[in-house]
Amino acid sequence: YTVNKTFEKLRKENIHYYLYSPKEISKKVLIVSGLHGNEGGVIEPLFDFFYYYKNPTTSVVFIPTMCPSALQKRERNNARGHNANRIFDKDICDPEKDVITNIVMEYAPFDLVVSFHEDLEYPNIYVYEMGKRGSKIQLEKWQKEIKKMGIHVLNGIDDPNDADLRNTFVEGYHHKPYPVQNGQFEDWVVAQCYAKRSLTVEIPSSVSKDQKRALIRVSCEKLGGM
Repeated sequence: YTVNKTFEKLRKENIHYYLYSPKEISKKVLIVSGLHGNEGGVIEPLFDFFYYYKNPTTSVVFIPTMCPSALQKRERNNARGHNANRIFDKDICDPEKDVITNIVMEYAPFDLVVSFHEDLEYPNIYVYEMGKRGSKIQLEKWQKEIKKMGIHVLNGIDDPNDADLRNTFVEGYHHKPYPVQNGQFEDWVVAQCYAKRSLTVEIPSSVSKDQKRALIRVSCEKLGGM
């Protein structure tokens, strides 16, 4: 996979990441994926998005594979048996978590963090917004474009069987004004003041690669203001 040649490819231990830093920066964004090894279907479409990405005022740090050992196994948990998205505010020894923490701290603070996941069960897209609601979020336009693609947004509970979730979504959207200590990366970055707000975008695993590309594009543009 490749990104736009204006991105600098970097590496910290076993985790590769990419830096896009234009001359005039008014906004800093962190984009991540691959927290769970069985959700790798969004990674290539994200590379495709950044292959054409060009914004003269937005700096981007892109970490495509947050948990390489889980992706290698194609399983939810990593080589240490950890769900990487439940350990970020926990006193748990995990080398991959430590590397990600170091990368985030090096480039923080961010105006926005966007974390891409795949939903393996629902055929719907939905997004959590954490922190103070973004003033430039174009939620209605996002919803309208999603529906034009023929993809449904989630109305209802995201996962009634997961005690850390059980959030109610209306037209694919749920807002959490304050982070909670549940180990989730997206809450942790806001709680630690590494980011003003975060978005967690759940893309249905069942859609095509082209549809994933389109969902990533519209989510970055309408919700992330990129």
